Amino acid sequence: MSLAAKASGLELTEKDRVETQSFDREGRLDWWKHVVRPVLAWLAACYAAGVAIISLLFWSGVLSGGHSAHDWTLFVMAPVAGLLMGWIPGLHVAVLTSLPMPFIVFVIRLNTWRRGRPDVLLSGVMGAVLSQLMVQQQWEDSPSVAAMWTAVFFVAGMVGGWVYCALAGHFSHCRRRGDDTCPEA
Repeated sequence: MSLAAKASGLELTEKDRVETQSFDREGRLDWWKHVVRPVLAWLAACYAAGVAIISLLFWSGVLSGGHSAHDWTLFVMAPVAGLLMGWIPGLHVAVLTSLPMPFIVFVIRLNTWRRGRPDVLLSGVMGAVLSQLMVQQQWEDSPSVAAMWTAVFFVAGMVGGWVYCALAGHFSHCRRRGDDTCPEA
């Protein structure tokens, strides 16, 4: 039974409960698997997106500032700076994604898509859209800066989406079923 049929008010049978794997045998919701673990994974994904934002902006500044790619110390400092300061943009990412992300998860579940790749891709798209919504007026005079920021937030969103899927266990179905179409977790 699809989630659309369940959302329409049809009653769940025991087979449907086992199919969704949201409930244990007694009909109780598995809180760790469906509430606590996804929330912790989402917070870790917000931090990872913040680290990606700091690192990507640092690398773009190094490359546009006339430094060569062979100056490895500056490239090593980007992830270090991201790890130390990633919580600042990560907090902003958490606030900005707290409303649209549950809607995206609802759309993924409603369409019965496999979790994993759609989460990663839609997180990247959400990052790009949010970058456009946040500072669009500041970029009217410089389309190249707008494109750079959009790309940074798209990549950061994909990094956050991948971390979320890896920690929430959405890539684990690949190993259980022997599916070779999914990325390794």
